[in-house]
Amino acid sequence: MQQITPYRTKNGALTALDNGGRFYNLFTKANDGEISMAELGNVAGAFVDTQRMFLYFEMALAHLDAADTEAVIAAMSGELRSLHHQCAPLRMSVAWAREHEHAAQSVIVTGIPHHVDSKTEFSGFIMIPIQTGNVTSMTMIPIMDQYDVYEVRDEETDSDFLIAHARGSRQLPATPLRLGGVIKELQKKDDDDSKHQFFLETLFYSHA
Repeated sequence: MQQITPYRTKNGALTALDNGGRFYNLFTKANDGEISMAELGNVAGAFVDTQRMFLYFEMALAHLDAADTEAVIAAMSGELRSLHHQCAPLRMSVAWAREHEHAAQSVIVTGIPHHVDSKTEFSGFIMIPIQTGNVTSMTMIPIMDQYDVYEVRDEETDSDFLIAHARGSRQLPATPLRLGGVIKELQKKDDDDSKHQFFLETLFYSHA
């Protein structure tokens, strides 16, 4: 999971995003007034994953006002603007996320994460592929074997939402954070009465 430091000014955002892409992007030029997919992918660290690209983009522009955000979007190439219109993540409160969970949707939520540090406090499973020879099958494992798990709480409504990031990243602070990722379904055993049905696989975070 990557921490993002949002741009403070429109010019700072345009300079960072209009970067020429990688050395092999021969048809993109830095500071030419147009932001291409290759240039956005360069700063987002994602070259084919459009969900990741636009999660980065929206979170990096979170501190700009509406007019400056629109100016940055207007600097995108026509292809990139069209993709942004289709693929931009939803911004959700924790309470709204609990009511409108959709697997595979990219979203940004804001709240205070509280680390769940014991399997006795939380039970939940995910499906992972297992390769045996030429056969791939799916098996169910505890989510805490694969992820560090948190509940993100909205103090005003006392709602919470489950988030997770790959094990090995540093622990998130228990302060208001903006968290961007993709909603995934949580598997349950028959006797599991957990209140959570989905979780957010978090890719980026920033201080709210």
